[in-house]
Amino acid sequence: MSSYKYYLVFLALLIVLFNTNNIFQYIHQLRVLPSAIKVAYPVAMGTEGDLWDGCDVAVFKLAESTIKNIETQGIKFFDSVVGNGYENYNGWKETPTLPIWKINRGEDNPTRCAVISATLLNKITEAVMQKGAYYASNARMELMVIPVLGFAVIIDVY
Repeated sequence: MSSYKYYLVFLALLIVLFNTNNIFQYIHQLRVLPSAIKVAYPVAMGTEGDLWDGCDVAVFKLAESTIKNIETQGIKFFDSVVGNGYENYNGWKETPTLPIWKINRGEDNPTRCAVISATLLNKITEAVMQKGAYYASNARMELMVIPVLGFAVIIDVY
């Protein structure tokens, strides 16, 4: 086989491996969402780090049914949204209470790893500074639900 064919095989393997990582990240992020928060599709996902230290950021488009339920019930929608057995959240709060990542601008700020577009990150940041978004966290994650944008945002620091 010529070196050209080896190059093509190597390139194909890299593409497959890259997409496999994206698929695993997508599945993992879906698992950390509580079942009551229905999503339609991923908007943006990014990972920075290695197996031991890093963070993931995932932005999902909320399903219309979830947006309507939140608009109807407000914070009460989240009374039963504690987790799915894989990850649990407690203490849902309504914005504009500042999420910890907005208060802490230093090295521990989880958005430092936001490998999503700056435009999208700015939209999210502006939305959580206003009334009408909701967030909860656990030991390593923060989950934000932003009905006005139609987004669920997961920041997972490990």
